Amino acid sequence: MTEKQIERVRVKITRVKRALAEDKKRWGGYYDDSAGYRYVVPGLYLKIRDYKGAMNTFRWFAKHFPDDVCYGEFLLEWALTLFKVGKLKEAERKAVAAWVSGTWVWNAFFGRRVTAEDGAFDDVERDWQARQVLGYSATEKDWADFAAWVEALLSAESFLQFSAAYLNVQQRIKEEPDLAKRNLLREERRAMLEGVGSIYG
Repeated sequence: MTEKQIERVRVKITRVKRALAEDKKRWGGYYDDSAGYRYVVPGLYLKIRDYKGAMNTFRWFAKHFPDDVCYGEFLLEWALTLFKVGKLKEAERKAVAAWVSGTWVWNAFFGRRVTAEDGAFDDVERDWQARQVLGYSATEKDWADFAAWVEALLSAESFLQFSAAYLNVQQRIKEEPDLAKRNLLREERRAMLEGVGSIYG
């Protein structure tokens, strides 16, 4: 990017941060952010390869939106940022969280087509996933080291075991007609997700 292009991105960052500050003021010291500005800034920092700026924003996000479930691409950005600043254990957890939130994300990142195994178990959801456009690609030279690291992570035995078990539970939840049994399966899934920290911590 040219200096002018970088400066334009920094102007956008300033504007978004100003909008968030106004939102906090409007709500008496708390954020509402129904417009979703909180998701925008990290990607802008990554666009200009300012990993420190992105990391500071993710720290701010975690502090002010601790219960936000996020979405796949945002978690990918978080994993990428953590990787670039050398926090590999935390990056592993976010990479797995990105897969859980939308298993199509990594296939899209690597340029692979979305399949039935991507965690979508009906045609409508699968078609929706297939139309998603990811703003990041493993072919981008600046992400090459990250792409190799993610590929190794997703090929590791620990992840393969986790992902197979997770998808199995997801399928059983879909197929189980009994509400009480479905709730038990949801608890099993919740426990699996909580256990991600111990696997990748």
